Amino acid sequence: RMEAVQELFPENIAELSVLSPAAVPQQYRELLHHNNHMTLTVERHFGCAASLRVLNVLKDDRYLSREILLENAEKGPLQYAIARVHLYALDAPVRADIEAAVEPIGHILVKHNVRREVFCDNLVSATPNPSMLTLLGVPGHTEVLYGRLAHISCNGVRAIDLLEVLRPLPG
Repeated sequence: RMEAVQELFPENIAELSVLSPAAVPQQYRELLHHNNHMTLTVERHFGCAASLRVLNVLKDDRYLSREILLENAEKGPLQYAIARVHLYALDAPVRADIEAAVEPIGHILVKHNVRREVFCDNLVSATPNPSMLTLLGVPGHTEVLYGRLAHISCNGVRAIDLLEVLRPLPG
């Protein structure tokens, strides 16, 4: 459910709406409408490595949820995301690396050679609150942002639920 991920950290997004792929501008659709890791897609598009900046964390016995930015020291924020990790679905070394919050989840799954499938569930428009625009480095931006709801299955089990929103693209 879209609301389940958004409601984890409601401060930065005023509204999310599901869009058909045809309703998403092509440059965003190309970056969002696929079944690949967004970390790797964003790095390829922007031509730089992405580092992880954790904004907020919620954790209980079953889930680790965090609100993050993927960013680059020179290019600034690249993507805003909320990830809900099903801790019980991952092996201990993978869980430990994710909990350490040193690198993006996509990098961790690749590094540990986890058998995984990424699924783009829906494309979305996100109406950001001013706080999110500030986080993305575009405080004066007045249009919706584009993103996706996705999930990652690891070893055949749903393991990670994602809301991923790109920073505004030029043009």
